[in-house]
Amino acid sequence: MTAIHKRMLKLMLDGGCISAGYRILDKDRNPVMRVKEATFRKYKHLFRKSGIVYLINKSKVRQEHGNTFIKKQYKSLKNGTGNNKIGA
Repeated sequence: MTAIHKRMLKLMLDGGCISAGYRILDKDRNPVMRVKEATFRKYKHLFRKSGIVYLINKSKVRQEHGNTFIKKQYKSLKNGTGNNKIGA
């Protein structure tokens, strides 16, 4: 998993979404970054479509194996012990 993948998933867990053109928007709907279609397709199974944007599907994240990056981030944010800063 590359740094781009990690940043994308952290933004999504923090309330972000993916809009048309594979733009990642933060929780205030400000554009943060753009990803390639291949990057989006790699994690599409973790997203759900809501209108015209893709949001993180937390039930799919909870089904992931406990050793994966996304599951570790979800658990740390859920417990309040995680560092949800994007650059950290």
